[in-house]
Amino acid sequence: MAAKMRRDYPKLYSVRPTIRDSYASNLADYTELLVKMRITPMLSGGTLLGWYRECGFIPHTKDVDTAVLIEEYTDKLVETLRYNRRFWLTRITGKPDRLKFTIASNGQMIDLFIVYHNGTDGLDYTCGLDIGSRTKHR
Repeated sequence: MAAKMRRDYPKLYSVRPTIRDSYASNLADYTELLVKMRITPMLSGGTLLGWYRECGFIPHTKDVDTAVLIEEYTDKLVETLRYNRRFWLTRITGKPDRLKFTIASNGQMIDLFIVYHNGTDGLDYTCGLDIGSRTKHR
């Protein structure tokens, strides 16, 4: 699929990507940090799409999207990231039912979304942003 994308959309791949493929090793270290806290991160949003569709980061993306389940979230996560030199918590946005964290690492930003469960209907959600109005939605 990645070869087909590069063949069918050559203009997208003619520019240097914002996030280099080598950043994947940094992402592995981020994963290891969270796993040590008994938190299992997952790729989400455009990062998940890129990994599936292009076997790497989407060339024009500006950040890495990750998510964790609300059951695994603890205050220890915030404290660890607040004082970590390599994965530094720069921003917490949202309300308790739609939190998002922004983490800076090696010149890139990692968004960490919390995945919430919507009652018993089996649907899960994270916070979202309407770019035009700059309002958050769940």
